[in-house]
Parts: sequence; C-alpha cells; structure tokens
Amino acid sequence: MTPAPASVLIVAPQARSDGAAPDPTHVQAIVDVLQKVWPSRRQPPEYLRIVRTRNELDNALRGMQPHLVYVYGHGAGTAERPGLLLDGADGPELLPLVQLAASVRKTSRRPAVICLNVSGLATQVLTPLAGLVPLLIWRRLPNCEADATGVAAAWLRCWLQDGDDPLTALQQASSERPLAEAVAFAAHGDYRLWNTETHAAAAVQGVPLLTLDRDEAKGMAAKHFREFLRSDSLRVMALVAHAAPGNMLRALPDQLQHYLELEAFEYSESNWLRLSFPIARGENPDPVLRSEELRRNLEQELTLQLQSDGSEAVRHLLRRHAPNVKGTAKRGVLWLNWGLFGHGTDCQPPLTLPQLSDWLRFSSEFLAAHCPDDLRIVCFLSIELEASKHARLATAFRKELWQPWCASPRFRIDHLPALGHVDEGHLFTYLGDERSGCPTLLRQEVAQRLIKATDGDFGQVVALIDLAQKGSWYDLLGKLRREQGVEQPVDDEPL
Repeated sequence: MTPAPASVLIVAPQARSDGAAPDPTHVQAIVDVLQKVWPSRRQPPEYLRIVRTRNELDNALRGMQPHLVYVYGHGAGTAERPGLLLDGADGPELLPLVQLAASVRKTSRRPAVICLNVSGLATQVLTPLAGLVPLLIWRRLPNCEADATGVAAAWLRCWLQDGDDPLTALQQASSERPLAEAVAFAAHGDYRLWNTETHAAAAVQGVPLLTLDRDEAKGMAAKHFREFLRSDSLRVMALVAHAAPGNMLRALPDQLQHYLELEAFEYSESNWLRLSFPIARGENPDPVLRSEELRRNLEQELTLQLQSDGSEAVRHLLRRHAPNVKGTAKRGVLWLNWGLFGHGTDCQPPLTLPQLSDWLRFSSEFLAAHCPDDLRIVCFLSIELEASKHARLATAFRKELWQPWCASPRFRIDHLPALGHVDEGHLFTYLGDERSGCPTLLRQEVAQRLIKATDGDFGQVVALIDLAQKGSWYDLLGKLRREQGVEQPVDDEPL
C-alpha cells in the first residue's frame, strides 16, 4: 500500500557520461509533481530526500526506508558488471547493480518501487534487481535522445494523485505522450493488489480552457448580460459569437458559463441547455416561404428538444426548464445554446445570412412572445468563419437592427468581438495566478516560449498548459528550450 505522503528517495548524481550531463530540470520536474500531489509548506518536504553519492544512498536506504527510490542519471560498467554512475569525491564513481541490490536487501523495510530512469542500461542487465521489490521500472531507451521526464511526471500524477495502480498509471501516462516517449519505460511487477491513498489537499490546477484569456469577449458578455437583466421590458437576448478557425470557438459557451456563474452569482441563476439547429432549413424556392418554413422548424425543434408532452404551452415548457429562484431575489435565466456553425468537423453546417436572420426573428417574434414575465432567455450561437468575412457579418448585424421585428421592447441583439490568439501579456497574467501552478520564477520565460512555440494559437497553448499541469512546468520549459535551440543551464548548486 502507498500512503499519502510516502517517503521518496531521489538519486540524482551529476556525473557525466560521454560528455553528456543529466538534464538539470528533470529533478525539479519530479519534485514539482510530488509537491502537487502531496502539498507541503516545508522546503524540502519532509517526505523527500535527494542524494548524489554512494554513502548518502546507503544512509538513506537504511534510515529513511523510502517507499519509492527514483534514480535519474547514467548507467555504466560492462555487460557482466553493469552499474550506476554516482558522484564521488574524486569524480564519477561506479555503483554496480549487484551492490545496489545488496544494500536494498540489508534494509529492514525494502522499497515498494524502484524506478531506474537511467540511460545506458540494457534490459538484460537488470537481473540483480528483478524480484527484489514489488515493482521495478526501468528505462528501455539506451540513450538520452528522448528524455522521459514527461512520462515519469505523468506516471507519478496518475499513481499518487489519481490513486491508480502504479502499473496502470504507467500505461496511462505512456498513452498520453508522443510515441518516442511512450516506449521509454518497461516494468516488472511482483504483486497482486495495490492500494494507493490520495491526499485530500492535492493541489487543484486552474483549467486553462475555462480561465485563459478571452477577457474581451467575457467582459462584453457580462456587460450585455447585466444590462439585459436590469431591463423591466426585455425578455429575450440574442447573443452571437464568432472567430476564425483555430481559436477553439466551441469552448466559448463553457468559458462564458464558468465566468458568468461567478460574476453574476449575486443577481441571477442560469440553466444552460444545448440545442441543435434544424437539419431542414427550408427547401422552398421562394425566399419568403423558405424563411417561414425555417422559423416553423425552429419552433418544432425547440418543443421537441425540450421534450414537450404535446399539449404543454410553450411558456410552461420554458418555465419547466428554468432555474427555481423563488425566495432568492435573483433573476432566473434560461440559456439556449444552438451550437457552433462552420466548416470544422465539430461544427453544424454553415449558416447563410438569411438563415441567421430567420433565427434572430424567431427569437424575437416567437420566444419573446412566449417567454414568461418571471423569466429571461438568452439565445446563443457561435459562427466559425475566416477573418476576411468578419466585416461582412458585422454589416449584416447592423442591418438586422433596422428590421421591424427587432424593434420589439421585449428583444435585443448583441454580438461579441471576434476571438483572437492568446496575447503574451494575458498569458503572463494567467501564469501569475497561483491556480495555474506555474512557479513564479518560470512564468516570464514560460509565457515567452509558449507564444514562440504556438504563435498564440489558443488550442495549442491550452494543450501545452494542460500538459504542464498534469505533469510539471519544469518539464514543459525544458522541452520548449530544447525545441527552440536553447542550451540547458548547468545545475551546479548543492541540493
């Protein structure tokens, strides 16, 4: 069984092999993950020790009795006498695996897991350690070309934070990584069941998909929302968002919901419903009749998707799906999200401008007429289209404002500014929030390198942040440095 926290011994010598030094950010990344899953105010945490020499290793095995021994460095020796390179008084010192096994056998309580993230050791030379502990994990790759920091960090998170069986956790961690890293580790298990305690206070990271950037769109949506709810006459607001492909427009409804539930908590309570636009959008060759057909289809889809019993009045149907705000002094709001339109695989077929106009008119004439006076409705949809077409959409919105049906005191139209790429300043601010988990000393360089690596593409930035939060910011920074041709700093400070 793995307790929370468990004692961890990290063996991290600085000895070089063939001129190559261990990555100095690797140990920082592993410590970063451990402190996420087992938060501690002490530096270093009481459950952790880092050693470099043979004497420190022997003392820690006997006195600390670690649950996990994690080794990062280089292997050396011969096929008959393989070993680990440790730091010695006069330079690198070889610790044969046979002697490491003997030291483990002498302990009164053996480790539960030994992980050898060590380059230069072939599978067949691990015989001295096989069967010595319940779980042995070793690096399959013979060199340092594909560093296994990411897999190791993700493995520790899955095992120690999520509570997975450590072998299952290793498989899960490997499946999340690129193929070159996914094959980095192999394992030998000698146990039937494994229980892992999880720490109740494990660090919770801010979800970047919900909290990163989008300040202009969220701020404008909140402004429109406040004005809408303050009005005594308005019942329905049609709100339209748009963006060029690559800006993860599909995520905006969740981002708005997350933001508005915090910002508007004191004066409103909302239920958010996801609807689909009618497949049949009008087939009549006459534009007027085609428009009337689409509005009828929208009415039918609304009652069908809200599961009307057939005889239920529309105003009763809408109230049934609205939040119960009785006695709260809050305004009840029903958000009807009609989805994302565009050419992407996750989009409904693109809307034409007449179809958009019909949807707006349906919102004004049908929904506003049937909305109960104690309820407010937000009709929302998103349009993904090339940046060259944004001006055309804005012009179309201005024309809609002059339509007779738009003059109703029960209805208003609003649209949000186009979503853009992530700005370096916004990213720096996000990383400064402690919920991001990014160490303060790294945030400036991380922000700069993320923007350089992604050109501010929202989806790519979110994916890399998510990777760092599931693993380690040090691991992410190390990868970005390597990809961008930056020489890794030498860690010559004492641990």
